[in-house]
Amino acid sequence: MLGVLVVGCPAHTPPVPDDQITEQFRALHSQIYDVYGLPPERDPVYDLLRDSFDGDALTKEYVEHYTTLHRMRRDDTKITILRVDYSDTAVVEWRGEAAVVEADWNVGGVVYHQGHSHARINRYQAIYTVAPTDAGYRIVATRMKNMERVQMDMMSTGFGLDQELPTTGQGMLSPSDLLKAGLVPQADDDSAQPDPAELPPREESR
Repeated sequence: MLGVLVVGCPAHTPPVPDDQITEQFRALHSQIYDVYGLPPERDPVYDLLRDSFDGDALTKEYVEHYTTLHRMRRDDTKITILRVDYSDTAVVEWRGEAAVVEADWNVGGVVYHQGHSHARINRYQAIYTVAPTDAGYRIVATRMKNMERVQMDMMSTGFGLDQELPTTGQGMLSPSDLLKAGLVPQADDDSAQPDPAELPPREESR
């Protein structure tokens, strides 16, 4: 009887080390929170987000963030982000040159609404796909898994930049999901949403 030669499939070699991708992801992701320092105007919001996102993910994030900023101004709400802490980020899968990254992180800040201020800590967990583009690595897909929000009284907690954020619980959502989380009041209509067709052309991306 002839023997059967079994040839194993060669293991996929990632194009770059996992730790390099997770570091790149944190750099891309953390700068998203700078959107809260912008006016609700199309070009500044788009220009900031295209440094982190590409493709359909960029369109989605632009529409959601622009809508959030527009409603915040209408409702006299401001947000100051104090801390973004990543408790864990790891590459869970490679799809060609694209890396699927699972991230857990905490966001601490202060919400100012109609003369009152409240400290907030949100905890998030999500799956992101990071891929090389003509402009460098960008987030090209997102999938949110879960969210927990903790509301605190700022006066009684002394929450600030020098304070450690709680490490218990899981974090979940992106900054654009403040509407769903209840940080920003929901509108009764969609008048604040921009038309995706009015996006600046993608070829302008740096």
